[in-house]
Amino acid sequence: MNLIDENGIAKLTFKNFIFCEVYGNQKRNVFEKFFFRYISPGTAVLFLIRRMLCSKSILRKKYYQWRLFRKYGVHVSRHAKIDIGFRLAHPIAICIGECQIGKNVTIHQGVTIGSKYPSKDPRTRETENNFPVIGSYCRIWANATVIGAVTLEWYTQVAAGAVLLTDTESCSIYAGVPAKKVKNIDRHVTGVW
Repeated sequence: MNLIDENGIAKLTFKNFIFCEVYGNQKRNVFEKFFFRYISPGTAVLFLIRRMLCSKSILRKKYYQWRLFRKYGVHVSRHAKIDIGFRLAHPIAICIGECQIGKNVTIHQGVTIGSKYPSKDPRTRETENNFPVIGSYCRIWANATVIGAVTLEWYTQVAAGAVLLTDTESCSIYAGVPAKKVKNIDRHVTGVW
């Protein structure tokens, strides 16, 4: 399946997202498709998230948002911008606000990503920069919290239980409350996780 059109721009449709994220860019038989779509909770949640974000109707977006929360305990803002390759390792008690998430980001259970202060006026939501921007190939481990207008650069890992309140450097690990840089990662040695 070709995900790039003739102008070199990615065709990010619902079908393309499902092919890349749920089926792992591989052709699957009917049983495997059934398993990945209905039985595996991680891919079932991704399916609902993509349905919500790709819907044009506000009512459908609200329905999928309600269904995510009711069935899986996962809250994802319908205004979030999530790029391709998004993974939820254990989709339990995850809260994602109106943030921007890059390519191939993995989030574990109990993670909260949001703003320090809620927007009082919904019309100024786009101009206020209260939400995090998560770069590509980041990993946020269990029960971590990313709050405020912070930027996670490429290949950043936030350790389990950390509370991140400041911007990060690329290829590094942050841990603690509040989170501080603990270690650099040589991404050429570790590769893309």
